[in-house]
Amino acid sequence: MCGILGVVCSTDSLERSDILRGLNSIRHRGPDDSGLVLEQHKGLDIWLGHSRLAILDLTHEGNQPMSDAAGQQLIFNGEIYNYLELARQFSLSTKTASDTEVLLGGWSSNRERFISEINGMFAAMKWDPRVGEIELIRDRVGKKPLYIYDANSVWAVASEPKAFAAMGLPLTHDQDAMRFYDYMGYVPSQLSIYQEVSRLKAGHIARFDVHGKTFSSTPFADPLVGHRDKFEGSFDEAVDEFLAIFDDAVSLRLRADVPVGLFLSGGIDSSLVATSLARLQSDVSVFSVSVMSQEYDESLVARATADRLGLPLTVLTLTQEDFDRQLGVFWELLDEPFADVSMIAMLAMSERAREHVKVVLTGDGGDESFIGYPWTAYAEQYGQILNGVPGGPELANLVQSRPSLQGIRWISKLLGRNPETASQKAFFFGRLLAGDLEDSYDAFRAALQLNDQSLWGLAHELYPEYDWASLNKRSCAEKLSALDSVTYMRDNVLVKVDRATMAYGLEARSPFLDHRVIKFAQSLPAEFKYSKGQHKRVLRAALERRLPGGISSGKKRGFGVPLPTSIEYTGNNEFQRWQNYVRSNWSGN
Repeated sequence: MCGILGVVCSTDSLERSDILRGLNSIRHRGPDDSGLVLEQHKGLDIWLGHSRLAILDLTHEGNQPMSDAAGQQLIFNGEIYNYLELARQFSLSTKTASDTEVLLGGWSSNRERFISEINGMFAAMKWDPRVGEIELIRDRVGKKPLYIYDANSVWAVASEPKAFAAMGLPLTHDQDAMRFYDYMGYVPSQLSIYQEVSRLKAGHIARFDVHGKTFSSTPFADPLVGHRDKFEGSFDEAVDEFLAIFDDAVSLRLRADVPVGLFLSGGIDSSLVATSLARLQSDVSVFSVSVMSQEYDESLVARATADRLGLPLTVLTLTQEDFDRQLGVFWELLDEPFADVSMIAMLAMSERAREHVKVVLTGDGGDESFIGYPWTAYAEQYGQILNGVPGGPELANLVQSRPSLQGIRWISKLLGRNPETASQKAFFFGRLLAGDLEDSYDAFRAALQLNDQSLWGLAHELYPEYDWASLNKRSCAEKLSALDSVTYMRDNVLVKVDRATMAYGLEARSPFLDHRVIKFAQSLPAEFKYSKGQHKRVLRAALERRLPGGISSGKKRGFGVPLPTSIEYTGNNEFQRWQNYVRSNWSGN
């Protein structure tokens, strides 16, 4: 896990000091070591920079940039979890104990076949002086970021766009991209808040001819294709198969030459990770968070789970002062506007956990694959009920009316619920009944309408290479979960986790993001994931099998945190207040 920076420019147009400023701006991602190589090639300077977080092979042999006998150079951010198996499968001889060397050797000798076999999270750049070509790759899910700058006779890649600003490269705010933020709270897909910057799509491999200035990108993985598979076994057999795949996913993510920990909440997903750790008898530190409000505190449930599994638990106590203090770190990190306030808590958790470990496992990804967000399944349930009632469409229109929404807000407030969330859900259900899937999803997602295009249509446009037809026979809940996986999870949840953990040089790994787990979940019948009001059925059954009488029947709880109190906010709800605060104070780097 590291920070990478690659630059192509005319000879002497950028000084070494310029490149070092860019590399130092992302040093928080890899504080253990750094390397910078300059290669000159037919009137061009090719710079490769790397800030290392040493996880595998802690010796200098694992440092980057790493070269091979042919003169190719590699800079790499992430982890190849199955690097030992890949070295055997592709008969790769290695001199180090590093996954970087395996990546360089396999990528160079087998390319597509090797890349398709990788189990990991990665963003990497390989320079081949023999053909004057750079190749880029980014992992299937999009866990590791890779930004591309192309303007002013400079082409560059970096883990964070702040590196471009630190080098003095001109950056212009993109107002169209800001519109996406205003509606979604983040900038999606290959887009960037800067006109000169884009992102390599998840699951893509790209080529850049440094002299012809040609760039091409092609997919090597499709995150939707698993929906074409059909699991034929029973529910109990599905639980068996899930646990086998999941245990192996956890085991692979324990490979490290440094201490490993687990963020354990009171939820199903991280608790399942904990059960795997207990069975693997791994020496892992377990962390839970205690905050000042019982509304957000899950440490008691986490302690009960850890005690039953025989895992040592460290409670990280966070105060309002911790959240307020992270605001400064937040603004230092923020080179694109981002409206998930839980990033403040993630920063505080990461800072504390980094005092104990360098790697932490998380439960991210379970909700999207196994229908964990209640509203997605409720939408389908209510739609089926009310569509079968005489006058259903008229009732849907009534639910959407202004007096009805105002009444729902008022009742929700009396009941101590979030009035804005309640009204959005009511509007969503109404749109579901009166319209189609695309419109209904947008109503819930802050009524997103960009150029009269729904989010469903936008996702098709951003990812035309995906197998959207594989969802044709799937339920509404499955379609919405698939859409969440390539929008909200990829560009919100994973960005939050990556930026917050890497701010403190902490590597986050999630077994639920293993492509085998995702593909298996997609193959399951919808009723194995949701039925009769129960979400993530397979996961709950798996947890109940290993931790009977535990938390497997608990309700879904989001990662809620209080807003920092040191600043003023405007808006109708917490999300909107934080979003407005970021919007009004963000100026870019």
